[in-house]
Amino acid sequence: MEQTVFKTTTGTITLKQDVLHFRRVLEKNNFRSHSFLLFVVLIVGNLLIYMDKTLPTNADKFKLLSRTVILLIWMFPHLEYTFNWLFRFTWKNRIKLSAIQSVEKMETVNELECGVRLRLRNGRVKEVLFRIEEGYAEKLLSLFEPHGIALQ
Repeated sequence: MEQTVFKTTTGTITLKQDVLHFRRVLEKNNFRSHSFLLFVVLIVGNLLIYMDKTLPTNADKFKLLSRTVILLIWMFPHLEYTFNWLFRFTWKNRIKLSAIQSVEKMETVNELECGVRLRLRNGRVKEVLFRIEEGYAEKLLSLFEPHGIALQ
């Protein structure tokens, strides 16, 4: 049983019998979910206050409505990330090579990292980051050529 291991920035990818196994060792420590929940609570609280019939003037209602709109604009990047996380990215830790439609190399903001985006046949995407110095991204990309997977 031949195994090929690729080290990523957060874990490893192991190829066993035409199946990629993703193992995450380090968790990304981003606080998007916490700030997203905070914004949702603030907006719901503002809307509940706005719906309250005891507000004395229309000026108070306008302040609450404008604050809610500002919070919605501030929350938009979090909504986009949440939508992608729920509906666009795949959560699978095992992906068969036959399920991969195409592969492309991604440019990242960081000069020390590069990414590989795997597009699956069901429309979902799996993105993996590699360190450029180690060269695992090129090794992974060269793995897909014999299997007839399109490189973009």
